[in-house]
Amino acid sequence: MVVNRIGDIGFALAMFIILMTYGALDFATVFAITPLVASKGALPLTLIGLCLIIGAVGKSAQLGLHT
Repeated sequence: MVVNRIGDIGFALAMFIILMTYGALDFATVFAITPLVASKGALPLTLIGLCLIIGAVGKSAQLGLHT
């Protein structure tokens, strides 16, 4: 189903951006480094947030993505 693929792509892209930005995917590392990342600029954090929202919306089939 296309809806689940959109959600999967959103989550995978968010995980990729998190890995490239933080160098890890575990919560402790990400939460510890976030203030440093935020002080350098909000673009990576914005992209991560948007990709996670796209992933959640796609997986729950909301906002026009339902069939």
